[in-house]
Amino acid sequence: MSLQQHAMKLKILKTILGKEVNEGAGVKVCRTIGGPTVSVHDPFLLLDEAKIPNAKNGFPEHPHKGFETLSYILTGQTRHRDSLGRSGYLSSGDAQWMTAGRGIRHEETPIGDGPMHGFQIWINLKSQDKLIDPYYQDLRASEIPKKQITENVLYSVLAGKSISHDLNSPVLLKTPVLVGHVKINKKNEKFIETIPKGFQGLIYLFEGNGIFENQQVVEKSAVLFDETIENTQFEFESTSDQVQFLILSGQPIKEPVARQGPFVMNTREEIMQAYEEYYSGVF
Repeated sequence: MSLQQHAMKLKILKTILGKEVNEGAGVKVCRTIGGPTVSVHDPFLLLDEAKIPNAKNGFPEHPHKGFETLSYILTGQTRHRDSLGRSGYLSSGDAQWMTAGRGIRHEETPIGDGPMHGFQIWINLKSQDKLIDPYYQDLRASEIPKKQITENVLYSVLAGKSISHDLNSPVLLKTPVLVGHVKINKKNEKFIETIPKGFQGLIYLFEGNGIFENQQVVEKSAVLFDETIENTQFEFESTSDQVQFLILSGQPIKEPVARQGPFVMNTREEIMQAYEEYYSGVF
């Protein structure tokens, strides 16, 4: 690592506390990105943490167009079906990437008697990729690259490549991102990672408290950082015995965002066309 990389620091933009939002059929989510405080942090359109008590709650059939989604299941099981005739399930530790492209309908429903805890993340697509055919990429827990960095720090990379820890996810995404999950089981443990050049993003602390780049961070809050001009290393230190957080960083698309409901395009006209296609059964 060069001296310049050591010298670079992330530029922190703001810290936001997640807000409870009702979604789907009786599901309450903690939303940080995609709400009134921060509607978009390019390329990320949505970050929801969901804790679903039982299989009566879920997400009935609904459409998507113009972006990619990540469903990451921490605990529990969920079943999914879509308009392509595909169905399957995700269990604890599994992840599913869905590229909605030109349009798809799907549903996600918890199964079994226990609760489900997971995340839904939306990543924007460039205008040139918004009309590609929809497709899925499933990652079972055993397929997600992981590293036990210390006895008390476990790191998983759901997408992209970790520069600091030499982990590379097999997922192929249209929008370059680094998405990671850090789990710390002891107070005063430190974790470092390198954000690639030209990426911006956030960390979302969903359990415990800590210090991120010399700033105190509390549970259910996200810290947003600006686009890097070089590969830039950050440090996180736990201040609780149990700490978990997500790293979301990606290459900004820097295009106009037109958004309404489940559709994300570049213009208002494209949004209206998406609704027309959906209601006429094109997807």
